[in-house]
Amino acid sequence: MVLSEALLVMFFFILLQVLNTVNCRPTPDSSENNEEIDPVKAIGFMKQFGYLENTSLEDSESLYSGDDIKNALKEVQLYGGIPQTGILDNTTIELMKSPRCGVPETRGLSSSNRTKRYILSGSQWKKYRLTYYVANWPSGLSERNVRTNMRRAFDSWSSYSQLKFIEVPDMNADIIISFASGSHGDGFPFDGRGSVLAHAFMPGESSSLQGDIHFDDDEQWQDNPGPFDDGVDFFSVAVHELGHSLGLMHSPEDGSVMNPYYKQYKPGTFQLAYDDILAVYELYVARRTSDSSGDTSYDKNDDDPTVSSTTTTTTQKSTTRITTPYTRRPPISTSTKKTTITYIGDDESVDDHKKHDDQHGIPDAEDPVVNGNDGNIIICHGNFDAVANLRGELFFFKNRQVWRLDEPGHIQEGYPVTTDRFFRTPGEPLIEISAAYQRPTDSNIVIFSGKDFWVYDGNQFIDESPQPISRYGLPDYVEKVDAAMVWQKNKKTYLFRGDRYWRYDEFNKSMDENYPRSMGNFRNIPTDLDAAMTWKDGITYFFKGKQYWGFNNTWKKADADFPRSATSYWLGCKS
Repeated sequence: MVLSEALLVMFFFILLQVLNTVNCRPTPDSSENNEEIDPVKAIGFMKQFGYLENTSLEDSESLYSGDDIKNALKEVQLYGGIPQTGILDNTTIELMKSPRCGVPETRGLSSSNRTKRYILSGSQWKKYRLTYYVANWPSGLSERNVRTNMRRAFDSWSSYSQLKFIEVPDMNADIIISFASGSHGDGFPFDGRGSVLAHAFMPGESSSLQGDIHFDDDEQWQDNPGPFDDGVDFFSVAVHELGHSLGLMHSPEDGSVMNPYYKQYKPGTFQLAYDDILAVYELYVARRTSDSSGDTSYDKNDDDPTVSSTTTTTTQKSTTRITTPYTRRPPISTSTKKTTITYIGDDESVDDHKKHDDQHGIPDAEDPVVNGNDGNIIICHGNFDAVANLRGELFFFKNRQVWRLDEPGHIQEGYPVTTDRFFRTPGEPLIEISAAYQRPTDSNIVIFSGKDFWVYDGNQFIDESPQPISRYGLPDYVEKVDAAMVWQKNKKTYLFRGDRYWRYDEFNKSMDENYPRSMGNFRNIPTDLDAAMTWKDGITYFFKGKQYWGFNNTWKKADADFPRSATSYWLGCKS
């Protein structure tokens, strides 16, 4: 390709300029910074992040004049907080290598006479109660860590915007948070470790991706990494991306959270910069919408309701959102998800949901399955078919019915419901469930019934369900699985039958060698279990009859004060 005059000018400056490396931004390891950025790559950077018009024409570099390149470089330098020389010097080269957000900047600021520092996208949410969902998490962070830091990020924006953010456990949320690598279906592939860390989509966009946040799963995500740790602080990136989800563009102000380049914030002392506060105030308080189609009520003293009781109205998003490519200006974008189960009654109460949506076949209040007394009498007898921890909530299965609990002893309103309604089973209803667990690899739900198992992705059964349990590597003489759980210490799946158990590796999709083994390895735990599960406290619990045992994962035996009453503690049944 013949270099244009502009490229030759840029190349000339590269040879002449010898300046110190930029020190106002975090940069990748020095071992990764030895490679120079050539003029073509520099133009690619400026096209990718909005400084030059992005065209698909071949030899498009020849379309830019020397002034175009100089002005674009000044824009880059403005956002990077370095001298606006219009020259591709070493300082600018190092800035282009720095970790940053994948959302492009707004062009034309270096020559404008604007009086405001912050920049708004022109789009905003038309309601003041927004739901969000954490679809998956990276290997370096736990689910709890990701959810806690996202909550911190939402809280940081909430008080100044008068927006209320409510976490929900399914994909029908306004904002979906997910991690993905490389090309992940939104048209804006990630580039591996370093450079682009994440991207997000603005509200009000035409696609179902609006508001969503995608993090590059190839990054080394950490929670408050130390000065010598080679990691990226998750909260610091999350609070920035959330600003895009609310409608804020990048700011050239060095101290602004919405500056495009990564900076780590100290825990306990973080607060939005004045520039950010002005921006979100302008968007959601000064421009307060009265759109009757949205929820504009706000009460700063109103605690977030539980997921089961909130009446927040959300626009249902397509479940193919992350696998469908979109063509549009680069992000604000999203990543692959680990799908989880969709529950009847999420986002609002069951009674409110029935008033406007009859597709789920939710039973009427007079139905004895939902009328609490009969159902609770059944479950209070113990002898559960299965117990499972699904997305941090507790589920008891018995007699083709399911009970859903927020915490031990608190059965949610509207439960029990029948299993075929809960899992939206097409055709014949499921026979009685004998075990269930959430797969650690993709968060899909595995259900065992007799000699078969089903995989549920939150909307439908997948993986050619049902399949025989022999696919797990279980021998033909195993007629059913009594209990199943994922042990937190090694993330392996344990399948129990009679006085034996098997250990399955979900990541390699194979049964571990030298199994089955004797239940005697689980000291003080009975054989012929009814159910097993690992709860949010990290303890594995085993159930049989009306009793349960807590398994000490350090000493690898049940604690001395077990067994206890399962029906009174977990279900709140009277003795």
